[in-house]
Parts: sequence; C-alpha cells; structure tokens
Amino acid sequence: MHKDLLKSLVQRNLSIQYKGSALGFIWILLEPILNMAILSFVFTKIIRFQIDKFPLFILSAILPWNFFSRALSEATSSIIENANLVKKAYFRRELLPISSVLSNFVSLIFSLLVFIPVLVLFKIPLNLSIFFLPVVICSHMLFTLGLAFFLSCVNVYFRDINSIIRFILMLWFYLTPIFYPLSMVPQDLRYIYKLNPMVSIIAMYRNILFEGKIPQFSDLCIASITGIAVTAVGYVIFRKYQSGFAKEI
Repeated sequence: MHKDLLKSLVQRNLSIQYKGSALGFIWILLEPILNMAILSFVFTKIIRFQIDKFPLFILSAILPWNFFSRALSEATSSIIENANLVKKAYFRRELLPISSVLSNFVSLIFSLLVFIPVLVLFKIPLNLSIFFLPVVICSHMLFTLGLAFFLSCVNVYFRDINSIIRFILMLWFYLTPIFYPLSMVPQDLRYIYKLNPMVSIIAMYRNILFEGKIPQFSDLCIASITGIAVTAVGYVIFRKYQSGFAKEI
C-alpha cells in the first residue's frame, strides 16, 4: 500500500513539474544545457575564468545542485500543499517529503544522460571512476532527504521557513564551488568553507564527471556518514512532531 502511494505521489509530482509545458520531460535534459551555456558565456567571455572545458566543468556541478535545490524547495512545502490529504486520510506522512526528493532524483538521473553526448563532444573518456558515482549519488540523496524531513516538519509550525529556504539556497549556491574551482577559496578560509557538506559532494561529482578521477576516500566516508546522520536526525524529528500536523494545518 505504501509503495503504491509513494509511486503515485512521485508520478504526480513529475506531472505537475511539467504540466502545460510543450516540451514536457525534454526540459529535464534541456534546462541544464541552457544553464551551462549561460554560465559558460558569462564566465569565459565576460568574467573570463581560465578553466579548460568550462561548460563541462559547470555541468558536472549544476546537475547535482539543481536536484538538491529543487528537492528541498518542494519538500519544504510538501506537507502544507497536501493539507487536505493529511487531514482526511491516514498514511505515513513521511511519504510526502520522500516523494518530493524521489521525483527530483528521477530528474537527476535523466539529466545525467546529458553527459553522454557532452563527454563525446569534449572527448572525455569514461574510466573506473564512474563506478563510484552511485556511492556519491546515494550520499547526496541521503543528505537531501534528511534536510527534507526536517524542513517539511518545521514549515508546518513556522510558515516563514518556506520563504527563508529560498534565500538560504541562493546563498548556499554561491558558497559552493559550482561556477568556480575550490582552489579560488583562500587557503586560510578553506577549512571553514569545507564545513559546508555540499562542497565535498559537488567536488566528488566533479572528480568523476569532469576530471575522471576517483574521489578521495576521506570525502566518500565523510559524505556517507553525514548523509546517514542527517537522515536519521531529520527522520526522528519528523516522526516526533508529525502527530500535530493535521491540527496545525
């Protein structure tokens, strides 16, 4: 029963995302390419970053960031937007933020298909590092899911969270090495900078998809432990306060 409901919620979320769009699911592949083209133009023709194969450099980071940003935005409001369902029917409430994360995860997987023609275009060979990609994706998804549990819960009791998270994500974007390399961060600030979990996550995506390198073992371990810990904490908080959802909304 729960699996069927989760599947229906994911399908509904995907259909809502592209409802009324003439291109439909093609946007999953087209949007990151357009983002890549715009950022590449700005940072190679105007600001002039001297980074070899800059479009691929950008794309390797913008795809996982889009998943993270959209999943959190949608998950934060998932309980409020399904108020009628929460009030009228009994089901596991955590399925709502989970479905928001999973629907965007589907988009991420399809978006990664963009790399097939891009890798060919830039003559980037695939190597053994690609086998570490599922580990990175899993850690990334767990981290996102844990935050989704927490934010969707808090938003029920403090409605300003939905607005605040947009500002936080914008700030978070600039504090993560997406359109610039980690080497540009001053050495004396790098230790503090790396406290941002998305720094190592984006770095590992870029290691695999742009540099063709196996991520550092320490980064893999830290990302995995962080993902599991954040998911556990987020889920415990969600379960503790979910009994009051129907009353609050």
